[in-house]
Amino acid sequence: MTHPHNDHVAGLGDLADLCYWNNVNTEVVGAPEVISELTERFPYLAKRKGLTFKGTLKWDSGETTITFHKVNHGFNGHSYGIVVHQKQGERWAYVSDSFNVTKEQWQPFYHLDLLIFGTSFWKEYLQKEKRSVYDVTEAMEIKAKLQARNMVFTHLSHDIDIRKHAEMLSDENVSFAYDGREILLP
Repeated sequence: MTHPHNDHVAGLGDLADLCYWNNVNTEVVGAPEVISELTERFPYLAKRKGLTFKGTLKWDSGETTITFHKVNHGFNGHSYGIVVHQKQGERWAYVSDSFNVTKEQWQPFYHLDLLIFGTSFWKEYLQKEKRSVYDVTEAMEIKAKLQARNMVFTHLSHDIDIRKHAEMLSDENVSFAYDGREILLP
């Protein structure tokens, strides 16, 4: 979990039901403050069979280590970017909601094989002090700055016409997420 905003966590009740009815155990992992807020907001979920919560900034699972890194979320406070380190050397990240990220906060996100990045608009014209995510044009500059090999945009709003805007992307290693898309990771 990157942060406890409703557009990211409102489906936890449905997830708990799926786990229960399918007899599947699922661990919800996030920064301690995120997990704490989730279990306070949804206390009934912390007691559900099949669903457990773990607050940590580093989580190991066999060949994979996941780390959580606090980033500014503009007007909406902060969020956590997630970096996935594979034992064979690949690194990718998910930064769903960010804006006005500091140079220090960007440090864990340099030289990624893949950056999955949240952006809502092609070009955002709202005053900077009221914004909460980068637009696509800014995100393209971030890709270059971080030297990410590939980038996929997610968290898209009604402003993004995937067919039209995909043709406008200036980098063949940048694309949009869409329903049903699968990305194979090591």
